[in-house]
Amino acid sequence: MLWYELYKACAGGAKIKLTKGPGNATKKAAKAAKNGVPVIVAAGGDGTINEVLNGMMGSGAALGIIPVGSVNVLARELKIPLTVPEAWKVIEAGVTQDFDVVEVEYHVDDEPRTRYFIQLAGIGLDAHIVSKVTWEKKRRWGPLSYVFESFRAITQTLPSITLRIDGGEEIEASFALIGNGSFYGGPFPVFHKASMTDGQLDVCIFQSSGYLDLLIYLQAIARGVQHSTKGILYHHGATVEIRSASRVPIELDGEFAGHLPARMKVLPKALKICVPGSDVSKPELRAEISENFVSK
Repeated sequence: MLWYELYKACAGGAKIKLTKGPGNATKKAAKAAKNGVPVIVAAGGDGTINEVLNGMMGSGAALGIIPVGSVNVLARELKIPLTVPEAWKVIEAGVTQDFDVVEVEYHVDDEPRTRYFIQLAGIGLDAHIVSKVTWEKKRRWGPLSYVFESFRAITQTLPSITLRIDGGEEIEASFALIGNGSFYGGPFPVFHKASMTDGQLDVCIFQSSGYLDLLIYLQAIARGVQHSTKGILYHHGATVEIRSASRVPIELDGEFAGHLPARMKVLPKALKICVPGSDVSKPELRAEISENFVSK
C-alpha cells in the first residue's frame, strides 16, 4: 500500500530508493547529495529522517519529509500532513526554511563518534526504553510499544548522570531529555519554550530515579505540566556536556545511538527543510526518496 501511495503521489517526480538496513539511508542520502540532488526525501519515521539528514549535512540540499513512521514527531512539529499525498504536495510547493541542527559527540563501544539530530535526544531512562523497542515490536504495537517498555524500565535502578550547560556548574540528575523542537513522543510539548531557529537547546532534567518519582514525571509529561513539577529542572543553552561513571545510553531522534560521555552543540540554521506554505515560488523539483522498507 505504501509503495502504491508513493508512486501515485510522486507521479514520476522522484526516484525511489529502498533502504537495506540500519545506516543504509545515510549512505543513499550522501550519494544523492554528492550527485547534486536538490531535494532529498525521507519516507519513514523519525529514525529514517535522522539517517537521511546525517547523510546530507553540509550539502545545501533540502530535506523533504513523508511521515509514515509510528510516531512522526518532527512532522508534527513542522505541521507536515501525515498522509502521503498531502505531504508530497508540501515538497512540490518548494517552500523551505532553515532550521538548527545539533551535533553530538558520543561513544559506541568506547570509540568516539559524531552524529546529528534535529528534534530531540534522550539520556538515560528514555534511551534505555528506546533501545528495548525493536522494529518487530513497533510493527506489532506501534506507539504502545514505548508505553509497555516504559512501565518495565521504571522498576529498574538508574545510574546518575552529570550535566554542564554552556560550561556552567555541574548538575546531578537521574536522566535528561534534550530538545531542539518542542515535541517529545508525538503530541507531548515537553520543551514548551523551544524553537528550532533560536540557536538554543532546551534541557529537561529529572533529578530522582525513585519508582514513585518516575511515575510522577511520566504523568507530568503526559499532562504537559513538567515545567512546574518538583524534581524537574528546565534549562537553555547552546552546548550541553553529559557524563556518567556508569554505562548510560543515548538516543537521537528516537533511535538508540551509543553511550556517554557526550557533548552536544547547536549548529544554527544548518538544514533546509520543505515546510507547508505558499509564499515562495516553486523551484524545479528533482528529488530522491529514501524509503524505510527493507528490500527483498
